[in-house]
Amino acid sequence: MNIFIILFTTFSLLFAESFVNLSHAKIDDIEKFLKNLDPKSKIELEVLDLVRHGDKRSAAFLLSLLQTDSHTDDKQLENLLVHPKSFSVIVVSKNEQKLKLIYGKNGFIRTIEIPCITGKRQGDKLEAGDKKTPNGVYFPKWFIPQEKLNKIYGVGAFPLNYPNIIDKKIYHKTGDGIWLHATNDDKRKPFSSNGCVVVTNKNFTKIKPFVIPKKTPIVIVDDFSYVDKKNFENTKLSLGYFLYHWKKSWEQSVNGKYKDYIDCYSDHLISRYGDKKSFTEYKKQVAQGKKWIKLTLKNLYVTKDGRVLDYGHIYVASFDMDYRSNNYKWHGKKILYIIKENGKWKILAEENL
Repeated sequence: MNIFIILFTTFSLLFAESFVNLSHAKIDDIEKFLKNLDPKSKIELEVLDLVRHGDKRSAAFLLSLLQTDSHTDDKQLENLLVHPKSFSVIVVSKNEQKLKLIYGKNGFIRTIEIPCITGKRQGDKLEAGDKKTPNGVYFPKWFIPQEKLNKIYGVGAFPLNYPNIIDKKIYHKTGDGIWLHATNDDKRKPFSSNGCVVVTNKNFTKIKPFVIPKKTPIVIVDDFSYVDKKNFENTKLSLGYFLYHWKKSWEQSVNGKYKDYIDCYSDHLISRYGDKKSFTEYKKQVAQGKKWIKLTLKNLYVTKDGRVLDYGHIYVASFDMDYRSNNYKWHGKKILYIIKENGKWKILAEENL
């Protein structure tokens, strides 16, 4: 039987009693009920509505958030919250001098843990030449083979996209040239790089097939971060639902209906168009020429940055996006930096890779 038919029937039965009671309630009571639903129930109801309207693609996007990994531990590594069916992520703990390669397919997760080396000076990188490794979520830009490298870089290197928009616009960081690379010295001491993340040639060869330029997130933190399953799932589902709402509100931002879309962005927004006011004016102008907008998001990752701003923790959503409208098309890698502002998820910054 088609999975959407099964879900439609199941969710109808699950919520039938609630809707019977709500049918006699006031509209504001219904809205309050829906607002107070937990993230999982919100997603299930949205899937039900999408299936009813024949939007199977959007329903499939939300359903992917409900899939759980084959974890057996009580604690979950919250540096990785959402990932595609086939995926790979690297999480580096500077304090432990360890690198975790997490990869999997169809819900079965594997982890390789290896020693690594980071900067000679501890703490978050701030400026060029400070010999510190930056904290944050980065992406490999490309691969440099051994024959094009100095011997000190071993069998290969992946330059990272440091500094990203958060580094430049909020932390006002300088410097560049932060790589994930190999070393010929198997006995190299911990905390001995000039800021790069370094592993032995043997271990680099082991992880290299899983590091995909512009796709594999590389999360650099002081310490691995673990939470219980309930908190993990709630954060994962609420962030996933927020991203769906952002996508939907952008698609509906034509004909002057852009308020819900703009509301997805923080009052402290950083963008290539300037602050939130400038961003809003630009989007209003663009919307005037739109008759329709359609977005497709694929290969979604949501990772947790180890840094804490005045507004709270930073979460990073990265995905391949197809943008189509009546007068423009675009395809590329989109990165959103998300925070919680007054109890609601908001986009602090965005950039394309």
